Amino acid sequence: MKKCIVTTILLLSLAKPTLAEHACEFLYFTHPKQYDTTVLGCNHGGIRKDKDGNIIMYQDAFYGPDCKLRVYSVEKPMKSVVLEAQQNLCALEAGSIHVKQISASRPSLKAKYTTKEGSYSEELPGKVIFSGF
Repeated sequence: MKKCIVTTILLLSLAKPTLAEHACEFLYFTHPKQYDTTVLGCNHGGIRKDKDGNIIMYQDAFYGPDCKLRVYSVEKPMKSVVLEAQQNLCALEAGSIHVKQISASRPSLKAKYTTKEGSYSEELPGKVIFSGF
């Protein structure tokens, strides 16, 4: 039985994710319309923007998504923060989400956000919901 479970985990981790919506191997980054984002790169996984400007990060074969984003005010683009958003690998359950503010245009500027873990069984992506500074 243990051998079967280990084999299943290994096969799931080797499978390349598709860009199907609502799967737990994705981490969505959403924000109000008065903000926008610039992708600074990913340590693991990949990233794309949807038609509404929201960020969709996806895992690679062995790691969950781990990407850096600059979030800025549309009206005042110099007002910004750099965030690193990471989600653990989704194999047999959705991964935990970790967000860290790396820098800000002013040291006192703090990003406000909430996270919502995805679900493997319900095919839901993880979410980081940015609400402002």
